[in-house]
Amino acid sequence: MPPTVAATDSGQDLAKAQKILLESGDWSDLTIKCRDRTWRVHRNIVCARCDFFKAACSGSFSEATSKIITLDDDPPTGVELMLEYIYTMKVPVICTFDSAKEMYMLGDKYNLPPLRTAGFTTLCTVIKSTCIVYSVKGKLDRMIAMVEDIWSASEVDQLSHGAFKSAALEGLRVPARSLLDEVDFQSLIWRNKSFGLAFMKEMMGTSRTK
Repeated sequence: MPPTVAATDSGQDLAKAQKILLESGDWSDLTIKCRDRTWRVHRNIVCARCDFFKAACSGSFSEATSKIITLDDDPPTGVELMLEYIYTMKVPVICTFDSAKEMYMLGDKYNLPPLRTAGFTTLCTVIKSTCIVYSVKGKLDRMIAMVEDIWSASEVDQLSHGAFKSAALEGLRVPARSLLDEVDFQSLIWRNKSFGLAFMKEMMGTSRTK
C-alpha cells in the first residue's frame, strides 16, 4: 500500500512527502542504477529539476526507450544525496569529507548549483577541521590520505581546488610543528613535492606574522 501523506501548503511537509515518494518508489516510471544501488524515480520530477535527466529521457537516447539510466561512473552515496536534493529541493546535511566531496562533484557535474555550493562550503570547513582533529588525535593516516587526495586529483576545477588546498593548509597551521616530528608526515612532504612546498610556505608565512 503506497504511503499516505496529508495534503498541506507547507514547503517542509511537501519536501517530506517528496522524500517518501523517492524512498518508496511508488508510481515510478524511470529506474536509475549506480553499481549495486537502484532507485525507482519519477520522470516528471527528475526531468523538471535536472537538465541531464531531461536530456536522457528525450529524443533518440536509449534511456528514453529503456527507461533505465546507468550512472556507474558516480559514487552511489553521492547519487543518493543528489536524488534527495532533486526530490526535496533541500540540500542534505552532511559532515564528512567523502560526502561533501561527492555532493560538490555531482552538483558540478549535473549542473545543480545549490548542491555544488553547499558541497563546496562544507568541504572547505570539513577539510580544515579534519586536518586539525586528525593531527591532534594521532590519526595521521587519515589526514595524510585526505591531503594526498586534494593534491593529486584534478577532479575539480582549479579555482575550487585552490580553495580546498588553502583550507587544508589553514587546518595544518595548528599542529604544524609537531607534525614535522612525525616520520609519516615527513615522508608525505618528500613524496608529494607540491604539497611539501605549499606547506613550508604556509609555515614561513605563519612564522612571519607572529
